[in-house]
Amino acid sequence: MNIITSPEDSKNDSNINNSEKKDSEPIINNTDHNNKINKRKMKRHRKAIRRRNQSLVVRILYGILRVLLIIIMVVILETMLLGVLDHEGLVTVHLNKISVFNEREISTVQDLVHYVRNGFKNDQPERTTATKTEEEEAPVEDNINTITFDAGGGSIESSSGLYEVVGDKLDLEIGSQIRNLPIAHRDNLCFIGWYEMPQSEEDIANASNDGTSGDYEDSEVQAVDLEAGRILSIDDGYPLNDDKTLYAHYKPAMDVTTKPAISLYNRRIDKTASPLPILMYHQFYDKSIGEKSVDSNCLSVALFEDHIRYLKENGYYYPTWKEVYAYDQGQMSLPVKSIVITDDDAGESFFRLAYPVLERYNVPATSFVIGEAIMDPNHPNHDLSPFSRNILTYESHSYGMHKGGVGGKGMILSATDEFIANDVASMNAIIGSNYAFCYPFGHYDEDSELLLRNLGVQLGVTVDYGKVLPGYDPMALPRVRINEGDQVGTFASEIGGPAPNLTNDATTEEDTDSDY
Repeated sequence: MNIITSPEDSKNDSNINNSEKKDSEPIINNTDHNNKINKRKMKRHRKAIRRRNQSLVVRILYGILRVLLIIIMVVILETMLLGVLDHEGLVTVHLNKISVFNEREISTVQDLVHYVRNGFKNDQPERTTATKTEEEEAPVEDNINTITFDAGGGSIESSSGLYEVVGDKLDLEIGSQIRNLPIAHRDNLCFIGWYEMPQSEEDIANASNDGTSGDYEDSEVQAVDLEAGRILSIDDGYPLNDDKTLYAHYKPAMDVTTKPAISLYNRRIDKTASPLPILMYHQFYDKSIGEKSVDSNCLSVALFEDHIRYLKENGYYYPTWKEVYAYDQGQMSLPVKSIVITDDDAGESFFRLAYPVLERYNVPATSFVIGEAIMDPNHPNHDLSPFSRNILTYESHSYGMHKGGVGGKGMILSATDEFIANDVASMNAIIGSNYAFCYPFGHYDEDSELLLRNLGVQLGVTVDYGKVLPGYDPMALPRVRINEGDQVGTFASEIGGPAPNLTNDATTEEDTDSDY
């Protein structure tokens, strides 16, 4: 059967076809879109596969690298803002690199932290321009002066462990005091002291041999008095208000040793030198509180103060043990009025009565310590730290040999070498020195001398009476014993000093009746 279509139907068919065509186009477009999505998914999938295929080490290294880059950026930012890290790891703020936030000066790390924590609010007091200028322009006070030592071709050795000489320089605070300057050494010459002017070889040749005075012909160093011009210490009498250069002066040396030195006893004595007294004190008592002398070694503290005042008023010099050794070896000339003060045993009365006098007059002394006694917890001065090392030095009176040995002699004469070596080491551990040794009861012999010398001891002191001269056996130096009742006049005579001014003595009438 034939179907007859009308023009109207054809028109409708055409509309239907067009409608179908329009509906088909979105289908085609959706397919393309899905394809693109699928491609991206595939790309991510392949990327994920590659990521899974990477080794664990690579991923860890990649993560570390990212963290390091972040840290570097933070440090760079902090450095640009605040400053740099100093050697102690603290932030050093540079004022000229600090920004100004809202007209507030951020000059310290604390300011910045406060500013940030408070929401960048301006609640801190303003700093005026005048205050800032005063801070920036305030001068830095320099309290350090440098002493430069010119040894004239010689070497320098510090004479005291209290002050360190670096190279040939010593830095000191203005107004500080040094009891002993370094020692200068030069072959075949005797060191006289430090001066503010140089010395020529002609000066040395023209120097007098007794070490007390010299007329130098050099135009720069005319008529220099060795006593008046000599500088061996920095004290109240020597101003230290600017940098100094001090020059070593020498004189021709007298050979006081044999060549070769076969024995400590085979030595030449320089009798032209000024003798050096080494004083020997023991115990002390105070009459004002009813104390009495226990034996002839016990001295009234009032008399002791007379002795120390006499030394101070007459300008005595107090050499260190290193200087005593250099003097004994003919390597150094000490001032005419030089003296060494020693106390045997480090007893309770010495620290209670004598030390305050030494401290009051700023006069140094050495206490020869008995190790076993001072290490006893019940000893009143078991702790030596409260006593100034500027006033007191400690040397050995042996650790455990202050007792009788074979035949009633000192133990050192019968002890084994090993026992003596351990004794020296024990004392060195307690007092930090084994430079000088005081023989218990004054007993010694050539064997004990040589053994101590091999153990590092440089000087030995005895109870033998006398004053030291260059060339004496350094391991058997004599001393001047101070006895009960020794008035200042007797004292001055014993040490060879000038007559005392008795009007200044502080002894009581009770003290004076024991004078002789």
